[in-house]
Amino acid sequence: MAIHQNQPTKATRNGHTTKRGKRETIYRRERLGTRTDLSEAGTRDIACALNGLLADTFALYLKTKNFHWHMSGRHFRDYHLLLDEHAEQIFAMKYRLCL
Repeated sequence: MAIHQNQPTKATRNGHTTKRGKRETIYRRERLGTRTDLSEAGTRDIACALNGLLADTFALYLKTKNFHWHMSGRHFRDYHLLLDEHAEQIFAMKYRLCL
């Protein structure tokens, strides 16, 4: 979580205190109350993998919508509706990835 402050303040990072100008970004690490037997490195690796999967899913959604809007030919309506349905399903899938 990034917090922007307009007043000069002190920030602590890695045990060091620094004084900055008028605009400062402080990153606070908040932990969830969920118990897990994974190490911190393990949870970080899983989060990185899921972020990549989520980005791929969104790219697939955009490509599907692009094909959806640029269809032509005899079967335009059938393919248009099919790709629209696929795009909706792909977009809905991102919520399952985030849970």
